[in-house]
Amino acid sequence: MDADRLFAKPWSEDAPLTTPDGLANPAEAVRVLEATATKVEVTYGALDLAWGKVFRLPGVANLQANGADGALGLYSGFAIAASAHWRTWRIVYCWRRVSAGVF
Repeated sequence: MDADRLFAKPWSEDAPLTTPDGLANPAEAVRVLEATATKVEVTYGALDLAWGKVFRLPGVANLQANGADGALGLYSGFAIAASAHWRTWRIVYCWRRVSAGVF
């Protein structure tokens, strides 16, 4: 799927709360979802796998991780690297964003 053409109504700076909206090609989205689900099942044995079973903090303790890549806009993020067998990922860099906004 072309990331620039995923949505029926693309993101607009003039309507940031209501865009993007709708899928441009619902049938293709279903095909990609099914293919991805199959890949996850083959790689990890199940679809209901806990996030921390795959994403791990390296070190002696080998702890479960939370967060995701910073491109997703999260306040707690990390950069990842695949393990040798590609079944787990290790955190290679972590950060936590601090907001100056008033809540």
